[in-house]
Amino acid sequence: MLNRILCAPMSFFDTTPKGRLINRFAADVNDVDILIPQACNGIFVLGLRMVGIIIVVCITNYAFVGVVLPILLAYWAIQRFYVTTGRQLRRILTIRRSPVFSHFSETLSGAATVRAYDLQESFRRDCRDKIDSVMAAFFCTTFSNRYSSLSFVKIFALHIWQVCPYL
Repeated sequence: MLNRILCAPMSFFDTTPKGRLINRFAADVNDVDILIPQACNGIFVLGLRMVGIIIVVCITNYAFVGVVLPILLAYWAIQRFYVTTGRQLRRILTIRRSPVFSHFSETLSGAATVRAYDLQESFRRDCRDKIDSVMAAFFCTTFSNRYSSLSFVKIFALHIWQVCPYL
């Protein structure tokens, strides 16, 4: 991405706000440094745990094999719905974050002018409004994550309820 930005024509920089560029680079660095290792670790640990539990329960109780397929289909359906929803919510969050970075960089570059015209309160209000917009998108994304987690927990509880009579 850096290579494409460096080779972009000047018209790209005229039409693209600085905040959007800063936001994109900051989000990519965050994803590479923090989110990807956490996701890989979670997938590995939970995947091995789930496969181990399914194998042990299927070996000890053959009736469980008929229960596993509907549960796996339910997990797949929820995950499929959540991935598309989560992707759109993250896109909205990224789009709403750009004006904050742009406003902040513009304010820093024109701080002397802002002070000269006594517009500090106006700039603070604009910044608060932009941050409120970002936080609204952040709360929607967080709520979506929690809701999908709750859905998985409900299916897991149903799974345990179906297995317990056979133990």
